[in-house]
Amino acid sequence: MTETLFRHGKKRFFDAVKFPRGFAKSGDFTLIEEDILVTYGETMLALERGDITPENAEEKHFTKVIVNPSKAKSKLEHTWLKYVA
Repeated sequence: MTETLFRHGKKRFFDAVKFPRGFAKSGDFTLIEEDILVTYGETMLALERGDITPENAEEKHFTKVIVNPSKAKSKLEHTWLKYVA
């Protein structure tokens, strides 16, 4: 995975409601996408909800992508959009 300034979550992210067996075992995500969600998902969810504020340009761009998905550039952004779809 490429280097990112995006903050890691404080704990591993999971969604026991939609993906009770995990992201990778769902068949919807690749192993790389699963790693992105587990590692950064808590931060991405908090940014989406407005619970935390962006700390750098990459996180600020992510908040713009939430409002306008067509602006997604990074694998991280595309993975989150795939998750919320």
